[in-house]
Amino acid sequence: MGPAARFRGNARQGDERRQRGTRLIVTRLIGPRRHRASSFALPPLENAADVAPPIAAIIAAAAAEGAISTAEACEMSQVVERYARALAGEEVEAHLQRLEGACGLAE
Repeated sequence: MGPAARFRGNARQGDERRQRGTRLIVTRLIGPRRHRASSFALPPLENAADVAPPIAAIIAAAAAEGAISTAEACEMSQVVERYARALAGEEVEAHLQRLEGACGLAE
């Protein structure tokens, strides 16, 4: 019987000591969860102009409601910013292609 099967067997048995030992080993192997999962839902982002509502919602959730921590707010605002940059890049590319097509420079 391998170690994984032994751990599963220990976890299923009612022995508290074995369960704690198994939990200790597994947390050492996998590591503890650093961040909790967030149930905070961001408003949808469809284009680069849609950045203000999600940022306002993040600020409200962190400052007024306390639903998320300031660290979570910072991480979420970075996600929104990066997504907005990606959307803006797509919009610039589409605009450039339209201009090239109108000027006869498209390949």
